[in-house]
Amino acid sequence: MRVSGLLLATAFVTAVSAQEAPFPTCEIVRPPSETVIDALQTAGEAPPDVPPTVDNARLPRSGMSIDVYVNIVTDDAASGNYTQAQIDEQLLLMRNAFAAWDITLVTRDIRWVVNNAWIPLEPLTRQELDMKLAIRRGAYSDLNMYFVSALGRDLAGYCFFPEPNPSDYLRAIDGCTQQAATLPGGTALGRRNGGTAIHEIGHWFGLFHVHTEGATCDPPGDFVDDTPAQKDPNWSCPIGNERQDSCPQHPGVDSVFNYMDYTDDACTDEFTSGQIERGSNMYANLRAGVADRFTPPVSLGNAAIIGGRHCADEPTYLRVRRWTDGQFDAQRCEQHCRETSQFNLLRNRPACRFYNTYVQRRNGTHEFQSCALYTQEWKADAARNMGQIQGSDRITITLSRTNGKENMGLIGVGKQHSKIKMSTASFKACLCQHLTSRQDKDLIRAKN
Repeated sequence: MRVSGLLLATAFVTAVSAQEAPFPTCEIVRPPSETVIDALQTAGEAPPDVPPTVDNARLPRSGMSIDVYVNIVTDDAASGNYTQAQIDEQLLLMRNAFAAWDITLVTRDIRWVVNNAWIPLEPLTRQELDMKLAIRRGAYSDLNMYFVSALGRDLAGYCFFPEPNPSDYLRAIDGCTQQAATLPGGTALGRRNGGTAIHEIGHWFGLFHVHTEGATCDPPGDFVDDTPAQKDPNWSCPIGNERQDSCPQHPGVDSVFNYMDYTDDACTDEFTSGQIERGSNMYANLRAGVADRFTPPVSLGNAAIIGGRHCADEPTYLRVRRWTDGQFDAQRCEQHCRETSQFNLLRNRPACRFYNTYVQRRNGTHEFQSCALYTQEWKADAARNMGQIQGSDRITITLSRTNGKENMGLIGVGKQHSKIKMSTASFKACLCQHLTSRQDKDLIRAKN
């Protein structure tokens, strides 16, 4: 049946319903706008029969292969509570469930992380962002699974729906997070057979609950035609052939065996043809075309930093930082970068040699993740040759002076200002003059 309200992120949270159920239910973690609701509904439909072009080409809706990255995150106290055998069993259950979609889930990496600062994990917080920026891998089309030893608010799990034109923030926090206790053989009551992860992955593909979030039998329901109208969730396995019918005025009975209900893991084992079609369409339309890959280090040549008269004879520190999309490897970054170099702008004006450690995707920038992606090599002479800045990410320039003051300039691609100019082909800055330039105070602002 087709639902009026969409959830961009859904969460299993421990609660007691009218049925006195001690099992997880879902809450709205991040309500969507009406624009997003409309876009998501459309994305789940089959595409129009038009010849493919470079712009509208998508992955085929059958025979797809999706990379999976698994992260087991615990604090010190729980570091030995989960086993590789549990992870292997969980991955097998996931592969079998989505094989019915003609989709192959390919495990690319399994990472075990112990970090007390990330446990218990709270959704939609800086804590979650920091964790995922540190360990998330792959692209928006790749599935990241986070099994954590404790979730705040008694959550059992939550996952993010695909979004049209996802922001950098949504790309960063994308994926499915669940209590590690829901792994096969775990301790979560009714959720220890691996079904929670499959349920959450259903949301990642764009599927909604088979019951309506507003507890109504009215359409549009879950936007799927072959799931019967269902007002209430089911909590435990049915006895014999008994099936609850929460919408007797509509055909069919409740989907108690469907992965997208709340029934115990031991009972859920099916997706409908309509769910498979919708989830495959959502993935192809909203996830498959969003790239997120790195390239090896590339030398970008020399760029001159020309000092002005206001710098006097004062030592100045320059830091150039690339704000970037996606995941980076901090160790690789450290191998290729020195974040800060000292020079004197009056004596021996320097030329900087920049090395781009990673070239990110060309369709956006990331406002939360940063790394010093350039080194600076200082020449004794006053070279003034221009460097080549490639791509479309923003650049942050930081000047730290001897008095401890730090001044920052944030420069947009293609924007021109009186003293700073940056384009996709060149980079030049009269930084010292910015320190006393009133008209550019929106770019340079003291932090201390």
